[in-house]
Amino acid sequence: SQSECRLRVLQCMRVLMRDEVHRNSFVEMGAVGTLISLCIELAKEHFAQPGTNFTCEMLVETLSILKRFAALPELGLCASDAPNLADDLYRTLCILLATREALVLQCVLVAMYQFVQVKDHMVGLGAGPSCAETLLRILTDYEP
Repeated sequence: SQSECRLRVLQCMRVLMRDEVHRNSFVEMGAVGTLISLCIELAKEHFAQPGTNFTCEMLVETLSILKRFAALPELGLCASDAPNLADDLYRTLCILLATREALVLQCVLVAMYQFVQVKDHMVGLGAGPSCAETLLRILTDYEP
């Protein structure tokens, strides 16, 4: 199926993005914006159709790849795309904190941790819709 193929591509990309040379090539191609758009699309699908395995798995892979770009200025996006896409990503990460899928939540938290290491990303995430409140709720209510 198409979803299965997309998942396999994302899994391969996740492994390749461990290497700095591949990450740099990815940035040079302008592909980070495409990956952010995919993450946003998958997050919408995740909440529209909860429990869909391929969507959850693709979202996990996408988040695992995106966290590798957290240390880059403006996420490696071209200047014209950077502000809007970055803000959309921050908003999406904050919204994903409401997931009921443990693995997705874990990946969102790891990705957010990587992003908050950079001041601009930290400010962007802090401006997200009730991000701090949701994190506090997770801290107090979450039962493993």
